[in-house]
Amino acid sequence: MEELELGLPPGEVCSTCQDRNRAPTERSRRSRSTRPTCTDAFFIGRIVEATGLSQGDAIVVYHVILDAMKHALRRHREAIRIRGFGTLERVTRQGHKIRHPRTGEDAISRSFDCVRFRAAPTLKKRIRAP
Repeated sequence: MEELELGLPPGEVCSTCQDRNRAPTERSRRSRSTRPTCTDAFFIGRIVEATGLSQGDAIVVYHVILDAMKHALRRHREAIRIRGFGTLERVTRQGHKIRHPRTGEDAISRSFDCVRFRAAPTLKKRIRAP
């Protein structure tokens, strides 16, 4: 099966990434909320560009993929491995000893599930490349 890459040719930068390549300002160093983010619309637009689907169909495809990933993590506790991107897996964080800040009372926090992401070596290389 041929691997589909939705990236641009080497040397070209998409308009979303152009803003990210600016030198960081004092404000951007302080707050993550001021950094640009990729939203659903960005990914749906990329699906439309790559496949030629209508925007409505691309929205359906996008949500089907996300729902399948959520279902795999929530119900089946399966790891999701995306070649060249990374692995998402559901892990349980064990409870640990904590101290109430006001009263100083000791307590044990509850165990909880969270999602761990491990980047693939390919993704790490692409991010670190100049």
